[in-house]
Amino acid sequence: MNFKVNKLSTVLLLLSTGSSFAGAMGPIAEDFYPKEGVYLGAGVSASINNNKFSTSAPSVANVLNISANNTTALGNAFLGYGQTFLNNLYLGGEANLLTPRVAKFNRNGLIATSTVFEDKYTIDNSFSLDLLPGYRLNSSLLVYGRVGMAFTNVHMNQQGVTNAEQNLANSANFVNGRFGAGITYGFTKHFAASVDYYYTYAPRFGTFSALPTLANQQFDFKTSSNVIGMSLVYTV
Repeated sequence: MNFKVNKLSTVLLLLSTGSSFAGAMGPIAEDFYPKEGVYLGAGVSASINNNKFSTSAPSVANVLNISANNTTALGNAFLGYGQTFLNNLYLGGEANLLTPRVAKFNRNGLIATSTVFEDKYTIDNSFSLDLLPGYRLNSSLLVYGRVGMAFTNVHMNQQGVTNAEQNLANSANFVNGRFGAGITYGFTKHFAASVDYYYTYAPRFGTFSALPTLANQQFDFKTSSNVIGMSLVYTV
């Protein structure tokens, strides 16, 4: 009987000692959950743009079409909230602020072909809202899709390089579609890095000029972009 009591006392002492040692060393592991709850961050992106411009006038039969593909750098800041559900399914919501970009078209006139114009469109994707449905592969790694909309202001400014009377300006607000995917990896409980891709497009932006010097011309602009970016994330 004394042997059993002594053996039990020895086991309890070892467990107590091990527990004290583990407590002194800190927790063995800590789960990281990037984009869980409230998070914010900032990033940079390369925007590969497909811009199309056309102009026509009823007094002439020809239509001028110009395509101009270019790549621009964009900056963005974002604020979001995410939640992980059963079976590691994830759903987040994110609001973004983005820097504007510019598309320029240098062209000759339709009627007086010796005249020169610069048609500039400033695309200000000032605010966007996205849903991020995803899946947690583990406590540090999150993959997700992206679907949302951007509230965009487009400003058109035409400068008649050889005739200032042919200057023209117009602006309009649009709602663009955004579709993509991303991956976020957490380095610590609060800090993580993300890589994102999305495709965005805007409706046609039409401008009609009744100026006699422009012969009642119609101007049309369409743009779409493939955007690839990296960002740093801080999960509160």
